[in-house]
Amino acid sequence: MIAFGGIQDCTAQFPDVPEADLRAAAAAGACAALGVQVLGQA
Repeated sequence: MIAFGGIQDCTAQFPDVPEADLRAAAAAGACAALGVQVLGQA
């Protein structure tokens, strides 16, 4: 779930997922939504 614009103040909670995994997934999702390829990933 990626939010751009006026809905980023909404909250989704994933209490069973480690914070590091959430951060990585959020960054990867944002890059994918913007069409940005992360270096080191195919």
